Parts: sequence; structure tokens; C-alpha cells
Amino acid sequence: MKRGSTLYHVHGDHLGSTSMTTTGSVVEGSRAYYAYGADRAASGTLRTDRSFTGQKEDVTGLLYYNARYYDPALGIFISPDTNVPDPGMVIDFNRFLYARGNPLKYSDPTRNDPLDENWEREFYDVHNREPTDKDRYDRLFSLLFRGSGTNGSWTYSDWKRYHDHSDPKDYWNGVREWPGARHPGLERFAVHVERLASYYTSDEALEFAKAFGFIFGGIPLRDNPFDALIAMGINPRAAWAEFPALYEGYAGWDLQYVDLHENDFNPSHHYAGLFSAGFLLGFRAGYWINYARDGHFSSYNAEDIRLGHYAALHGSSVSRYWLTNGRYGFGFHQLGNMIRRFQRPLWYDVQ
Repeated sequence: MKRGSTLYHVHGDHLGSTSMTTTGSVVEGSRAYYAYGADRAASGTLRTDRSFTGQKEDVTGLLYYNARYYDPALGIFISPDTNVPDPGMVIDFNRFLYARGNPLKYSDPTRNDPLDENWEREFYDVHNREPTDKDRYDRLFSLLFRGSGTNGSWTYSDWKRYHDHSDPKDYWNGVREWPGARHPGLERFAVHVERLASYYTSDEALEFAKAFGFIFGGIPLRDNPFDALIAMGINPRAAWAEFPALYEGYAGWDLQYVDLHENDFNPSHHYAGLFSAGFLLGFRAGYWINYARDGHFSSYNAEDIRLGHYAALHGSSVSRYWLTNGRYGFGFHQLGNMIRRFQRPLWYDVQ
């Protein structure tokens, strides 16, 4: 962290809380916390408004977790969560509760668009520049793949590992595996989709769809997503050269959806492209885009036709659910389970 011409080093504890600020070997300030975040001891000046679990503290003493405010003195949020994170856990129905009542082990996710203005301001505070699409690309990777910190958060050593190799794209295109990651395949794709969805609220379907297309389809991030889809249709190789789609593999996929004839071992990128078309343009348009790309107008590809058909249908269903306030279709938080329907039947593996 730089303030003027002075470089400060911010040190965190196992929860990511700011515990110490130093310049060289000099301790500028230190802070310790009770379990739920109230101050236990403090000395000097931390020179940052980041405190418990790395969140911003305002003049009222409340902590801003992007989606809502948290009171560390009371140990609860001052407004309820907009969703029940996991309906299978009774404790999650207390929507004011912080970290499931276990603040020494867990911290609470923001549950808000991870590329929004709050993140951009935070990025600027740390790096003294505006984030680029490359920074957004890296940010999204860190949400899908667990780091070595608490709750899978990324530490300095994780970012160093990511950037120290010759090209971070190696982690994206499957050349290099991230430590502890699932083996590439259908289940990993579904888990990653669910993990991404957990950062968005139900009214952020468009933001989710843009991030989904960027990660899994290599579709450029643009203010106007229609422009991005057109650019992708005109010259997809240029987009993939800059930001390769994440390699998720084909293990566990029903092979009737996998184009092995052209050595396409990453069906998730085809799914993501047609999902985006269905989301933005509707099922009919997505269907004809799919058919024009892989039907009788080109070299007929039955596997891609099948997968693209369902992808466009899923995209349009998520869009309709969003636009009709849940009356039709299904929400993107259910998308991971819809993707699991492409699973290879068990009898495939019977000898």
C-alpha cells in the first residue's frame, strides 16, 4: 500500500483482518480483535480503513461488507441477507447471523457482484490505477479456485504463485493445474458455476451472465454485452488469444454432447457461448446461431448441435426468470444442477 512516496506493508491474521502496518522494520500500528470483530487492543496508526476480515470501517464503527453493514460490537448484520445461502442448513435461516456463529473459523462472503464499483475502488486504493480486463480476468480466477487462506481466500503467496509462472494463462488453458483443484470435468464445471453464482444476488443476472461468458466462453467484457457477442461471432480467435476460455475438460460428460471428432476436449466453452446467445437474444435466436455455426450450413456437428440447443435454452430460461421476477424459467443459482444433467450415464462405464 502506497501513501504519497511511502510504501506501507499491511499484515493480516488468519481471517484476513488487518493486524499490523509496517514500513521496513518499523511498526506503524497494530490491532487485535475479539471473536466478532470488536477492538481488543490497538496501538499506533494502521493508515488504512480496512480492519476486521479486511472490510472497510466507516466513522460509525460499522463494517461495510459491500452488500450490507455489519456491527462488530453486536456480532450481527444490521440488515438481513437477501437470500438464504443454504436452505439445507437450519442456521442459515437466521439471516442476520454472522459467519454461521463461528467467527474464529469463518468470514462472511460479500454476496455482491465481485467486479462492481466497490471492487474497482478497492483495487485503485491498493494499486493506484484503474483495473483492466486482465485484472478482472485474474480476479474471477481467484473466486473459482481456492487459495490457501481462510475460507479459500487468496493470500500473497497464492498471487505470487499465480503470477510467477511464465504465463498465468497456463492455469486457464489446462497446461498447469492449480494446487488442490478438482480434476477437470463436468463436476468441476458445475461446481465453478455454483461458486461464481454465489457472488451474485438474484437481481444481478446480467452481471452474472457477462462474467460467465467471459470465464467459460472467452467472450469479451464490454458495457454492451451485445457488442461483445457480435465481436465474438466475427473473430473468436482474437478474443481467445487474449483471454482463453477456462479449460474444464470433458471427464464425466455424456459423449453425445462432446465433439471429439475435432479434438474439442472443452465442451464448456461451446456451452457458454450459446448460453450467452440464449440469455441475450432468446432461445429462437440462440437456436439458429447454433445451427448456422454447426449445422448443415457448415460441417454438420451433431454433438455441438445438441449441446448448443440446451445451452441456448438454459440461457433464455435464466433470462426469463430474471425479467419476470421468477414467474418463468429458472434462476442462475440453479444452473450448476442443470449442467449436471449432461453427466455420462453410469452404464457407459460398465465393462
